[in-house]
Amino acid sequence: MYSPLHADRHQAGGEDNTKIICWQKAMSQKAIAFTVCIILCAACVLHALYYYPLLPDMVAAHFDAAGSPDGWVSKNSFMAGYLGAAGFIALLFSGISFGIARLPDSRINLPDKEYWLAPQRRQQTFDLIAQFMFWLAAATLALVLDISNQSIQVQLGRSSELDHPVSSIMLYLGFSLTWAVALVLRFQNSKSDGSRK
Repeated sequence: MYSPLHADRHQAGGEDNTKIICWQKAMSQKAIAFTVCIILCAACVLHALYYYPLLPDMVAAHFDAAGSPDGWVSKNSFMAGYLGAAGFIALLFSGISFGIARLPDSRINLPDKEYWLAPQRRQQTFDLIAQFMFWLAAATLALVLDISNQSIQVQLGRSSELDHPVSSIMLYLGFSLTWAVALVLRFQNSKSDGSRK
């Protein structure tokens, strides 16, 4: 027998299930992005450890517009800069990803903030932001690894100049632009979010 009360309970249950599915999806994508960052961090460390004993005592640390070396430092300084940059990127984006949830709402700049920071979707919003941050961190780490590897090949005499610095930077800028547009579009129109209630 049809009952409005039963219908309301069924509808509420469906809404709850939708919210749970959305949250689980955000968590899954966040975990994937975070795992990729960890893998790239480990790749930078292993890359540095492998090539460190193969490098000469003095290595090129600066390159001109054509990709030819024009500045030199010790290999210790070079590797410290390489791993320092990778570590800084990992800490910076991790700090943003995990720390934003601790900020007061007044310090968080989002369109339709009242919607995105509502209690029923607050954690999902922070997980989504973290997901975006981790993907940008992964792209930045990949750029550091790529440019450092090109530089190391020059140090070892396998190349006279950086192989493809312009392509690497343009690819990174293209990704960053796509990332920024996707982030804005995702948060710009809360009406497009299927869980809006």
